[in-house]
Amino acid sequence: MTRRLSRRRLLAALGTVAVAGCAGEDRFWDDPPAFDATNVGTVTDDPVPAVDSPLPVTVGDRFIANARAAANSLLETVPDPLTADILPNGVIRQRIQRDRQAAESALTSLRSATAPLNVIDAAAAARGHAAGAAAAWATVSANRAVTDLPVSQTELRTRVRNLRQTIPDVAPTPAEGAVVYGGLEALLWRATEDTLRESAGLQTPLTAADTATAVNTARASVAGAEHLYDRYLASLDGASRVWDELLTALDSLGPVVRERSDRLRPDDPSRLLFSGPNVEALVDRDIPPDHPGERLITSGFHDSFERLDHVAWPGGATEYSALSVRDTHQALAVLATASALIERLDDGEAFFPSGASALRTARGSALDATRALARADSPLSTWAGRELARGISAIDRDLRRRDVDAKTAARVYGQYVWLAAVASRIPAATEKVESAFRG
Repeated sequence: MTRRLSRRRLLAALGTVAVAGCAGEDRFWDDPPAFDATNVGTVTDDPVPAVDSPLPVTVGDRFIANARAAANSLLETVPDPLTADILPNGVIRQRIQRDRQAAESALTSLRSATAPLNVIDAAAAARGHAAGAAAAWATVSANRAVTDLPVSQTELRTRVRNLRQTIPDVAPTPAEGAVVYGGLEALLWRATEDTLRESAGLQTPLTAADTATAVNTARASVAGAEHLYDRYLASLDGASRVWDELLTALDSLGPVVRERSDRLRPDDPSRLLFSGPNVEALVDRDIPPDHPGERLITSGFHDSFERLDHVAWPGGATEYSALSVRDTHQALAVLATASALIERLDDGEAFFPSGASALRTARGSALDATRALARADSPLSTWAGRELARGISAIDRDLRRRDVDAKTAARVYGQYVWLAAVASRIPAATEKVESAFRG
């Protein structure tokens, strides 16, 4: 299709976009439409659906009890309350207090969480923050180095390597294998990339707390992955290994992701996937540079890919094959969503809510699409539905604690629209991935 030359594109071609902006190019928020905030407090009344965890196992009671005991044992080494008389240094004292509060909050979550990965995350956070508080206090009170603390990074790395060499293992279907082992690989990847640190050089109380928090969070995450793996294998009967199907799917899907990504950047397809779409190059009509529609597309795209670290790409590594399939499934829906919303923007949609009823409608669309995913047969769709339900809940919390002006309303509206669009495109992404399993 031949695109006409919009005013902004013409200015860009002439190298005068900055000049045009200085000369007074219209901006959306210079004169925004009116927003009626009446009844905005009722927008979130319809409850977010509870989507069952697609992982068909639970965390054992003994594991939870041991995790709770380990965190409490570490916290017991630190005086409570920790007053200025006991520790005059306010910076260190506040750090220890924050770690204690975070550990106690995680212990509360550990009691209420039901989804297995949420339980493991809570157990890891409780142990990590409790260890941070204990390490800082031990360094101050007994002049102990962080290497004196009961943590073995070598042993931890060995456990990560051993489990990585074992999974993905057997599963009833490749889709279930991608979801189950993808969750375990995510725990191992975070332990390796984000929290497994070397403790070298002089250790202050604050760096000791950082190291102890990181390593103990990793240690608990790896223990959780091992626990879920053992329980999952014990629950299976007659399953087969899914490694080959996952690798076949990744080989097939990498070029698909690349091609769909390139479509979103016709001016510069060589840029990396997470660079985001060039909305201006894909829209024929003139839109202000701060238009809510452009913001929701670029923000939604970047926010989504911030959580997708293992998307298939031609020639890319496949160290975490199950996690890569899971992330690629999500990426296909995100890419399709960006394309669809750019078309809607080009067709003239304002992407601005006139009032609470528009917010409620956008949220309702997201809820309906998420409910449909909760009833889906494929674990990939169910997993996506669970993640989208969490996303809706996060937007709801943000909306409830703010005074809703026009800018807030536009941002929240865009977030609901984005999630509804992603949810509606998950079934097609699931079909694409399921087909790729078959080669």
